[in-house]
Amino acid sequence: MQPFEKVPEFLAMADVVVIPQKRTFATLGQVPAKVFDAMAMAKPIIATNVSDLAEILNG
Repeated sequence: MQPFEKVPEFLAMADVVVIPQKRTFATLGQVPAKVFDAMAMAKPIIATNVSDLAEILNG
């Protein structure tokens, strides 16, 4: 586990951000914060079609 302050450093090293999620009752009602972290750094995102992720990523 790394400190939260290192998140931008790790994202900067990434070419793409992958966000896999299982479809469960809990995941249907939430969107991971890492989606917005990746978007803020203009990183391409590959994600499963769970909750509102597709709507957020596709506009």
